[in-house]
Amino acid sequence: MFFTVIFCQLTIMGESGVDSKITDPVMEYYVNRSKTVLESGDPLKRGISFSYEAVSVYEKIGRKGRVEFSDSSRAVYYFSFGKLDSLVSDSNYSEIRQPTFDYPNIFAGDYNFNFYPNDTGGEYLAIGFEPDSVKNNEPVGIAIINRSNQFLTWLYLHYPLVSNQKKLSRTYRFNNVDGFRFCGSIKEVGAIYSVFSLDYYSLETRISNIQIQK
Repeated sequence: MFFTVIFCQLTIMGESGVDSKITDPVMEYYVNRSKTVLESGDPLKRGISFSYEAVSVYEKIGRKGRVEFSDSSRAVYYFSFGKLDSLVSDSNYSEIRQPTFDYPNIFAGDYNFNFYPNDTGGEYLAIGFEPDSVKNNEPVGIAIINRSNQFLTWLYLHYPLVSNQKKLSRTYRFNNVDGFRFCGSIKEVGAIYSVFSLDYYSLETRISNIQIQK
């Protein structure tokens, strides 16, 4: 095992208006509110100073689901004024796949949204989303929000078409720290084309020790 640096980018992608195709007023309310909450809770956009520790574990998966290779990375990051200020790490950066903390603001994108018929009216609300037609590097998936405050707690993205890969999906879990949204964990699984086969892998990253400077 050795330690490598990971760069955690907490910003969200996608700033277009909410799709006007939404005809259900209840769905329109949740999508619009979730979009606003998602943008207002972005610590980088708000320009606050904060730090966190990030730890990743990479696994190469072989036949019958056996782990053929594994490694880990750890770094502590310090942000100020919306940018990375410095980091402290034990590193050998180039050896393992690095995590992707960017994720689309699906509530601001051109998606078709749907509720699920098994919704019981509990604390959390699941919203499915998909584009009219799947394009390269465009996800379909599920977002789970807190029903009362519309805070995004969980996001699943599956990419049916992605450059240079056969399969790719990412799962994000979020924490609310003093009203700001931070990734608590992200898990990526995929398959990359190699010369004669597919290389399957898993990459799981956890964020801890989030400190906001006041």
